[in-house]
Amino acid sequence: GGSPNDYWLNRTRAQQFTAQSGLEDVHFEFNSIQLSERAKTVLMANAQWLKAHPDAEVTIEGHCDERGTSSYNYVLGEKRAVRTKAYLASLGVPDEQLHVMSFGKDNPACWESTEPCFQKNRRAHLVLGITVASTAMR
Repeated sequence: GGSPNDYWLNRTRAQQFTAQSGLEDVHFEFNSIQLSERAKTVLMANAQWLKAHPDAEVTIEGHCDERGTSSYNYVLGEKRAVRTKAYLASLGVPDEQLHVMSFGKDNPACWESTEPCFQKNRRAHLVLGITVASTAMR
């Protein structure tokens, strides 16, 4: 395996691949793990891309806004990632292509304490091509 530092080193590079691929994040309502119709549409497109690139592995990162405790948000983030993974799997993406990881509220996309910012942070973020055994939960 690798250290968390290896993950971050690889993640920066992987972010660039992910942006080029067109894989999109999905967003969640406050305190929810339900996938909206918009989220499902995004995941259908993501699933098509992943099925067309069977060698690509993706880590689905669960993220939350800053409200609530760290431990609560860690669990919520994991549930969001797992729900996203399950939906992609239901669309035919092979399990071995999908990994999940939770950041809880520790890695916000946006730092302001405002509702638009909270919305950005409640997400499942897909990152391509990272296989760090110690951090990727199967």
